[in-house]
Amino acid sequence: MATNLQNCEITNYVSTENEGDQVNLDTMPSHVLITIKALMDNPAPTTDIEGNGYWSVAAANFSISGSETYTTQDPSTGFGGDANSASITSISSAHGISFIGNTNAGRVYTRSGMTSTDDGIALWDANVEKVMIVDSTLPNNLDNVVLVYIKFYDNYMMPSENVTINLDIDGDATWNPLTFPSEGTPQGQLTNIDSVFEITSLSSNSGVETITPKPGFTITETIIKPGFSDEQTNYVISGVVTADKATPVATIQVDAGTSKFFSTAPNFDGYSVLSPTHYGDASKHIKLSLNSIEKTDDKKTSYVFNLVYQNNVKTTISDGLKASLNYNSKSVVTRKVQIDSISFGSTTINSGETREITVYGAPTAEFALSVVAVGSEDQRWLDTSILSSENTTLLPKNAEIVANPAQWNKDGDILKGLSHVSLPELPVLYKVIDSSGYFTFNQKFPKTNTKTTILNGGMSASTTMNVDDSTGVEVGDRILMSAIPTKSIITVTVVNSTTQVTTSAAITSGDNTSVSFIRPKTYKIILHKRINTVAYPPVGALSSFGSSIPINTISKEYAYTLNQYIDPTLILRASTAGTALTINGGSAGAEDDTAYVGKADRSSIELKHASRITKSFKLTYNLAVVSGGHTFTAARTPVFSKVYGWEDGSTPTSKINAIGVLVPASDWTNTVPGDNGGTEVLITSITIGSTGATTISITANVMIKKWGNSNVVMDLDLDKIVTVA
Repeated sequence: MATNLQNCEITNYVSTENEGDQVNLDTMPSHVLITIKALMDNPAPTTDIEGNGYWSVAAANFSISGSETYTTQDPSTGFGGDANSASITSISSAHGISFIGNTNAGRVYTRSGMTSTDDGIALWDANVEKVMIVDSTLPNNLDNVVLVYIKFYDNYMMPSENVTINLDIDGDATWNPLTFPSEGTPQGQLTNIDSVFEITSLSSNSGVETITPKPGFTITETIIKPGFSDEQTNYVISGVVTADKATPVATIQVDAGTSKFFSTAPNFDGYSVLSPTHYGDASKHIKLSLNSIEKTDDKKTSYVFNLVYQNNVKTTISDGLKASLNYNSKSVVTRKVQIDSISFGSTTINSGETREITVYGAPTAEFALSVVAVGSEDQRWLDTSILSSENTTLLPKNAEIVANPAQWNKDGDILKGLSHVSLPELPVLYKVIDSSGYFTFNQKFPKTNTKTTILNGGMSASTTMNVDDSTGVEVGDRILMSAIPTKSIITVTVVNSTTQVTTSAAITSGDNTSVSFIRPKTYKIILHKRINTVAYPPVGALSSFGSSIPINTISKEYAYTLNQYIDPTLILRASTAGTALTINGGSAGAEDDTAYVGKADRSSIELKHASRITKSFKLTYNLAVVSGGHTFTAARTPVFSKVYGWEDGSTPTSKINAIGVLVPASDWTNTVPGDNGGTEVLITSITIGSTGATTISITANVMIKKWGNSNVVMDLDLDKIVTVA
């Protein structure tokens, strides 16, 4: 933001989006809003000796720094004329602002309008398509807010890191002294004139008003339409004023009420229109001049105004000179001093990724936080700290076998604890939330690689692997080495010793080849809380936690769980139990695999720029009879379904759907995303050749819509599809 926004209050837009969210997918907003309001209780400028007036804002007084040109657009028709954009009114409403609109067009700025000198183009964020600046009501009204709408490009996608979009705005608030220009010619040379005008207040106003006349003036109060929805209080103010001189005739005090406050200042939101004889509408004769504001806990709870009147003609009640008083108080929401939530992005962690972790809470709320790699759900003392933040302290790691919980005391920014000597200690981050309402730090997560070592002796179609060191390797670890194709899944089945493992499939490789063992990992972000009983965790932050923070009801652990998966492999397999046929030229009875590797928990749309990851392909199975004199005597088209899964058996299966209709179940196994770890595949345009020959082909189109978090084999049992005789 520019530093010249004098006497203005800026409200920025902040939101939490996930990596890969995109405008044209409606997963993130296409438009956002920042607002500029006048600081009405700021002192008058030194040039105004009397100091009788108010600060206000008008869109015409603000512009984008570095811009040379702009276009105008009627705010009521949409943002920049886009037919598919939400209207200004609806965007404003979504941000809690009532857009009344006006006859002034909004100013629309684009990158092409920025000056090419003085780094003008550099001031414009590349993700922003256009910006509109417009008034919410009438320019320089007491309640006017300057609305700055930012529209992103449709193809904008949220990256993995936080994004700050800066918009450099020029302009200032305007001081409005309470002086009234003479209009027309006064009727005669009157010094003093009789004046009568009205103030109305609807019963829908929220708060309490008190109008007190100044000496020499009287106020008559009347309730109009009592008991009806449009009930209002009418105040008739009468007295004698000096012609063409602004005169305070009353004070208006508006109180929000018990446990309430004003988010916007009371104002006149409607005026009567007088005849030409009386020189224009009432807004030129009746004004509010701010006298004082009272605050409670920095919230505005009471306003006192001078009611100022000026005219140069005599008025009576029949002239209908009237202004409508409007105000709305809101209930004060008392915020509990607690930790509300933690944001960290997706629960799926990439290998070696660094994440920004933000702890949100009320100012002065305290927390103690640890980040661990989970060793075992049943043996939490095996958890390993991976906390990246500096200035950590140590806590007891497991209190379930500690006789007395540690006693804590705060010493500056350090939290000290006494731990059981036989237990390891857990580093934690202890902080107090400041006035910003959050604390942020960067956390580095390890890679999925568990162990890298060297092959100690060659392998020739063997499942026995000798290595220099297998310490830390576990059953189920996936093996990566140059001799194993990327799409092949070979794992550890037995850890024989610290230098030998048994593999799930035979491997052929030379001596001294590099071998890596990888496995999916689970991490936790844990908030520790002080409790008075011996339980896990024993002690922690003094503040309570919000209801959105997950808790394990058994362990009493407040923690978020994050998973780091191995890149999943999808295998489309065709198989037969006998030896009567071959598949794609393989040996009799051998299964045929088509395999692809993706990214865990990512959709094809999110991976559209990842050219090495397959999104769709054509599947072909060429089947041939092995024995002479035999042919394919029967065949049917395979059925694919991601809703009705495969069931074991030698014949096609069917299920009853939600409306009671019998529908065929899938011939491929593991096709239901909810059962296979989240992998979603569509197989369409399935065809099969004619019977009566020694060969037959099956073809289909395959689209991978989303990758899950585990390896998936979708097996097509050909014995259900074709018959050889």
